[in-house]
Amino acid sequence: QKMLFGTGSTGSTDVTINQSGNVGIGTDDPGFKLDVQHAGDSVIQTRTTANSSGNDAYFRAALAGASAGDAFIQFDIDSVGGYALGIDNSDSDKFKLTYGGPATPSTANPLMTVTTAGNATFAGTISSGAITSSGPITVNNVNDTYNFKAIAGDTDSWFGVYDDANNSANIIVTRSDGATSFRHLGHSGATTINGTISSGAITSSGAIESTSLQTSNIYLSTALYTLNAAGNGWDTTINRNSGSPTANLPGGITSGALSVTGNITTAEDVNATYTLGRYSSGVAYSLLRASANATGLEIRTHAGNAMGRFLNNGTVQLFNNGTSVLTMIVLWRLCLLM
Repeated sequence: QKMLFGTGSTGSTDVTINQSGNVGIGTDDPGFKLDVQHAGDSVIQTRTTANSSGNDAYFRAALAGASAGDAFIQFDIDSVGGYALGIDNSDSDKFKLTYGGPATPSTANPLMTVTTAGNATFAGTISSGAITSSGPITVNNVNDTYNFKAIAGDTDSWFGVYDDANNSANIIVTRSDGATSFRHLGHSGATTINGTISSGAITSSGAIESTSLQTSNIYLSTALYTLNAAGNGWDTTINRNSGSPTANLPGGITSGALSVTGNITTAEDVNATYTLGRYSSGVAYSLLRASANATGLEIRTHAGNAMGRFLNNGTVQLFNNGTSVLTMIVLWRLCLLM
């Protein structure tokens, strides 16, 4: 049995109430408690007529309790599918946006989920616009891909977080030419900077490797190393050595001043010669000579001729234009003139 209501002289039905209590507008076979159908635009409106405080206009979907189903709005396209937006009563009352055919809030793989604590999860990509959050923003991991990217106006320049095969987050920054300017590996802690650090301090508990380093001060907690030309070992080392620093400089110091408060020790080499100073416009200098015969101090003239030698066997030699003119051997307090 149905109750039909119509207007006009055509005898057409405008409103139908069937035996299930469903009300149809524009249909004589309503399938829902309120079923509105129309060949053109089908619009349902609720509107307040008085512009006064407290006068609200809203649609309400309410449940009888926690054991009931979901409260939601469904947007559907026949034979295609659609979206559902509402409360998933079976999942801690989370507010969800889902897609299916047709969809409900409990449909698997929601596109958006908001918890009662205000935490939001998005399954896809937020391609533009600003995100403001008073709490942390969490991006779920996907191995071997960028889980997060912030792209500049030049799309070759961006900041990203990459999840590698070690399930670790790697931080990557690229320049406008697409080259990587900064990389931090989460699983090893290694950091690579392809550029200049113009200010600030660098603190590291591991090794710092650079092809070029310019700085006003270097503070060492343990040691400083320079890689040899072959790339398989270290040339220069400066060690803190438990509060008594030592330095190994196999290439020598070719210019500038050297000031030390301790000892300067050279490697043992019977054929080595160590220049101590050189006249700026010529070749006059003093040097330490190590040979198979004797070790000592030698002073040379502007022309490069020896002026004097002070050897460790007690011999003192004086020269004039390279010719020996005086040799003394010091034995305790006795001098023997040769």
